[in-house]
Amino acid sequence: MTIEYREISADKIDIIKPLWEQLNYHHMGISTNFKDSFLTRTFEERKKSLVAGNNKLKIFLAEDAELSKIIGYSISSIAGMNGEVDSIFVCEEYRGKGIGKEFMNRALDWFDNNKIVNVFINVLYENENALKFYDNFRFVPRTFTLQRKYE
Repeated sequence: MTIEYREISADKIDIIKPLWEQLNYHHMGISTNFKDSFLTRTFEERKKSLVAGNNKLKIFLAEDAELSKIIGYSISSIAGMNGEVDSIFVCEEYRGKGIGKEFMNRALDWFDNNKIVNVFINVLYENENALKFYDNFRFVPRTFTLQRKYE
């Protein structure tokens, strides 16, 4: 299997919609308190929030070259002196092959090249696998944001 990586511009972001929807579905499956918020969240809303404002975006795709199939993506942003890894997703059957690690290294290199030292990632509370993954890159919890649950 040959994995190829490429960068796309923000105006091509719609190409990741099916993968973003898989990630949203994954979050819905592991969330015990906020499943409904994932049911109502749309790609169009998320896209609008990402491309709005003066944020710089970096979007990478991973493709199975033999199948010409997009198998993962990452989106990172810079706003002022802050960087954020906004979203990473790798199709389940391709996990454990270093694709997420490659996405993170590319994002962190981009932040370093732009002299960004404040780098953040928001992780769903119940997503233990993501916390373990990000720990490999020296990300640690700084604060907990609590949200009131409405019945």
